Amino acid sequence: MDFLNFFAVFISAVISSFGIGGGSIFILYLTLFKKVEQLEAQGLNLLFFIPSALISVAVYAYKKMLSYKLLLPLIGGGILGVFLGAVLLKHLPVRYLKLVFSLFLLFVGTKTLFQKKKE
Repeated sequence: MDFLNFFAVFISAVISSFGIGGGSIFILYLTLFKKVEQLEAQGLNLLFFIPSALISVAVYAYKKMLSYKLLLPLIGGGILGVFLGAVLLKHLPVRYLKLVFSLFLLFVGTKTLFQKKKE
């Protein structure tokens, strides 16, 4: 593993542990700099996410920063979303997948940029 790969994964892991979308950065790195196909990049991101998420959840639980009453509905919605996403992925051409991903990043970036700070 070269330094650039290590650095990209490290930064993605740090940002993921903050809960703010490090996987998006990892996908961008893989597709733009490593020329990995979009679907493969998203699959690698999902595999990367498993250990990152487990460690992050353990740390957040240890620090008592999780709302357990929200947990069950979130898990249920997540499972439903995964199944829906998997079904859509079978029928969605890669170019539309790239478009949806790009629009999502644009929306989140714009919202974050113009969002008012809470005091």
